Amino acid sequence: MKIMMVLFCMIFVAIIANCSEKSDTSEESGGPKGISSNMQKDKTPYDYVNPFIGTRDMGHCYPGATVPFGMVQLSPETDTVLYSYGKGYNPDVYRYCSGYQYDDETIVGFSHTHFHGTGHSDLGDFLIMPTVGDLKLNPGTKGNPDSGYRSRYSHSSETAHPGYYGVELEDYGIDVELTATERVGFHKYTFPRTEKAHVILDLTTGIYNYEGKVVWSSVRVESDTLVTGFRQTHGWARTRYIYFAMAFSKPFKSYGLRNEEKLVYRDFWRKWNENDNFPERAGRKVKAFFDFDTEDEEEILIKLALSGVSTQNALENLNAEIPQWNFNEIKSKAKNLWNNELSKLTIEGSKDKKTIFYTAMYHCFLSPVVYSDVNGEYRGLDQNIHQSNEFTNYTIFSLWDTYRALHPLLTIFQQQRTSDMIHSMLAHYDQSVHKLLPVWSHHANDNWCMVGYHSVPVIVDAYMKGIRGFDIEKAFEAVISSASYDKYDGIGYYKKYGYVPEDLNTNSASKTLEYAYDDWTIYRFAEAIGNNDIAEAFKKRAGNYKNLYDDKTKFLRAKNSDGRWITPFDPLSTSGQGYIEGNAWNYSLYVPHDVSGFIQLLGGKEKLVTWLDSLFVMEISEDSYVHSEDIDKAGIIGNYVHGNEPSHHVPYLYCYAGVPWKTQERIHQIVKSMYRNSPDGLCGNDDCGQMSAWYIFSSMGFYPVCPGSNEYVIGSPCVEKAVIHLENGKEFVVEARNLNEENIYIQSVTLNGKEHKRSYIHHEDVINGGRLVFELGPGPNTEWASQIDCAPYSMSK
Repeated sequence: MKIMMVLFCMIFVAIIANCSEKSDTSEESGGPKGISSNMQKDKTPYDYVNPFIGTRDMGHCYPGATVPFGMVQLSPETDTVLYSYGKGYNPDVYRYCSGYQYDDETIVGFSHTHFHGTGHSDLGDFLIMPTVGDLKLNPGTKGNPDSGYRSRYSHSSETAHPGYYGVELEDYGIDVELTATERVGFHKYTFPRTEKAHVILDLTTGIYNYEGKVVWSSVRVESDTLVTGFRQTHGWARTRYIYFAMAFSKPFKSYGLRNEEKLVYRDFWRKWNENDNFPERAGRKVKAFFDFDTEDEEEILIKLALSGVSTQNALENLNAEIPQWNFNEIKSKAKNLWNNELSKLTIEGSKDKKTIFYTAMYHCFLSPVVYSDVNGEYRGLDQNIHQSNEFTNYTIFSLWDTYRALHPLLTIFQQQRTSDMIHSMLAHYDQSVHKLLPVWSHHANDNWCMVGYHSVPVIVDAYMKGIRGFDIEKAFEAVISSASYDKYDGIGYYKKYGYVPEDLNTNSASKTLEYAYDDWTIYRFAEAIGNNDIAEAFKKRAGNYKNLYDDKTKFLRAKNSDGRWITPFDPLSTSGQGYIEGNAWNYSLYVPHDVSGFIQLLGGKEKLVTWLDSLFVMEISEDSYVHSEDIDKAGIIGNYVHGNEPSHHVPYLYCYAGVPWKTQERIHQIVKSMYRNSPDGLCGNDDCGQMSAWYIFSSMGFYPVCPGSNEYVIGSPCVEKAVIHLENGKEFVVEARNLNEENIYIQSVTLNGKEHKRSYIHHEDVINGGRLVFELGPGPNTEWASQIDCAPYSMSK
């Protein structure tokens, strides 16, 4: 009997353990099924990534197929919301910056270009949708899916991994699988038995679409398996050309090319019947369909390659990257590419922690994207065709966001790509009629979004960290030119007054503060190459933030050209106060290059500590940020806004005031509350990877508060162990001893076996390899790094 009881208990415990280890198939896991914990040790970083994180609400992430930094982002569109219906901006379109919203119940089709995590949008090129039954060329509506070619779907049939996406289109019984190479999207559609199978190619759809966005488009049927074409759009990118070559694995039996424009001038094309089996069509509202007979579970594969140059180049890209029809081989290659990139940083932690962490890594390696063809040709800012023999050309530079942490992260993990990205920026500068570096650029255009000249800190930070391979003399010329162009966004006023006056140029406080930081990086660059005159001039400009200090309110405030502060003043409001996507409480703390100087203005480090303490606990009404669609209550702690970039450095400022233990508290609070393994797991726009880069750095235990200083400010590690596998073959290991929910406070730190008392480390410490060990405990060691000489760099220090 005792033996039977023991056996019963053992079986019962095993059953309970097995239940606890079953895969998480709930909605909170967001899509792909998990793997039991007893298999975790056999999993690779790829296996932990959940592309559905950030696909609901504010994250603006897409779940589709792409490879690291790939030109193609092949992903589903879940609605066709327009930027405008003819009466101004439609705020509902904001949710569709990536084309996908997790809670939608229909899929419109699969397009080949997407932004990751942005707060404004474009792209959504060359939408393909497989259907069966009566042909429909209208996408229909969310409320009435049967009125068009869209289809219902369920998350239970939806799967996503890096480089792969799959779903069942329920209305048609079609299984969809997608994968990609750098320049080619690869589709596999498994059809039911039917004589009415169709593949629709819609050149009219797009993200942030509006009537007239497609300036011109063209389709040519080269054979019964090859189609080429292009379109020109006028959206966020004002003059954007994109070309395609589309190959089918099976000849289509018939086809049609439609132009749904109401034409005033038809010229002599009217002698043709252009609607049925006619091999070319051009116009502003062109759609195509291709018809097939299919057997049950018959697969039709499609390869669609992109180019910014020509259809000929698109075809060359297609033949070079996917010459055959082996879908699984390309899917496997995409997986291997992702595993190679994600394995550059390995961590120890819980399953959930690994999922959030490796998904953040995945998000960091989506942008910028390759923007040149396999032959090295690319379309430049001047709309001419250029040859990039010495570098790979990149585009999608969301610089107001990404200069803060994403680009510094790439200087560790993507050094060759960083060099190529700087090459790309300098080529942009050469092609610019203004002689300016990129501000916010994509697809051979600058869309001029946001403020600052933040190509400058990206270039300087890379140079200071020893990244080379680009023309240093040209780079120095370009950063000076970008900081000196009087016509651009208040720079002339900034040079004249020492600040940007609000009555002459809006968002003036933000511009002044960000220009001052950018100028500091130029000072550092000039100093490093021995140009002392330029160094002194820009060091002086770097102190311009002081011109906005109001000793009465203690804020850095906007003022007019007559020197008077703008009124009425509301330090909590994000509207009409001279700040862009922020308020006085947060933006006044944007002096990353001279926190010590700001402390002196305040009257001592205790004043900064009080400010920061208040920031994290005070209450703020939604009325204060209602006018900023990029700020949401989900991303706010007190009045600290983690859901938007201007505050990302703020938790680390305690280190400059000698109380780094308060930074340690806040970092763990933010990591636990603002990042989750769920579709709404991001508290704000990921902005081309910036939100994710903050998480990667902070989880490792340090963060680049001031790119260009070569310092990382220490927080508190949130993973048990992290190993950086460097391009030079060395490893940098971060170990967090005794880490748990309570043990978040640093007791002591050693670097390469030696006691480390400073609240920062140098980039060289990381890149040369070594070991950073944190001893953690349940209460703060208030003595560690509390002395002023242990604080990070400040210009006034």
